[in-house]
Order: sequence, then structure tokens, then C-alpha cells
Amino acid sequence: MEELKATSADSFAGKITVDALDLDREYEASAQILHIRGTPRFLFDLRFHLDVSCQYPTSSRAYKGKVRFTEFSNEAAQRSDEPFPVEVTAQSDPDKKAIEQAFVPKVQDALREFIKEYQAQVATPEGGAFPGQLPPTKK
Repeated sequence: MEELKATSADSFAGKITVDALDLDREYEASAQILHIRGTPRFLFDLRFHLDVSCQYPTSSRAYKGKVRFTEFSNEAAQRSDEPFPVEVTAQSDPDKKAIEQAFVPKVQDALREFIKEYQAQVATPEGGAFPGQLPPTKK
């Protein structure tokens, strides 16, 4: 998740960058890989927010905003290519629009890549079956 801090986007409102990444403290974040009937299941449930800045090219002042991901979970990921639910706040409507149009899609793409990396942690064993799919070993 720390890689999200490097995410940036150019928009009509200038360059949008991440100032901070925080897990929402009121929710417990979790990620687990379970094997059910020999098949890996990738479970995760996080809620977090990104503090962002919009830096206009003609100004030395940065305008602040926040992108809150209200449901980054395996259930939300299974809903095809639908974006993860977000709430965007900014100091002005144009800044909010810039964040929604230019920045949020980049973060959504990065999250989908994180899911692929997470699922790649379980390599298929030799023979193509996990222990729960194999006949019991004789002692």
C-alpha cells in the first residue's frame, strides 16, 4: 500500500500528488489467504484514505483534498471492473472534479495490480493440486 504514495496525476487543476496514506482507525484492516477444500481464497478488507494536494502550475499554493476508499475488499474486487467505492473531498468543486477524473482512476488501477500481486503469492504446487486436493498420505 505504501506504493500508493508515489501515485500522481496531471489534470486541468495541475499536478495531483499524495501527501499521506492512512488506514481508517475505526475499522480493523485484515488480509488472509485461506485454503478451503484445497483452493486458495484471498480475503482482504481495508478502508483507507489518501491526503492529496493539487498544485497549480501558475501558483505556489497547493490545494488540499482527501480520497477515502470506503470498501477495498475481496467482495468489492469480485464485482468485475467496477471501481472501488470512494468519497472525494476538496477545497473547491474544480479540485474535486480534477481528483475524481485524473487521480482516482490511477489509484483504482494500482489497487487492481496490488490484488494480482497478492493472488500471485500462492504458487500452484507441482502436479497442479494443493494439499487439500490430494489423497491422504499413508503413515
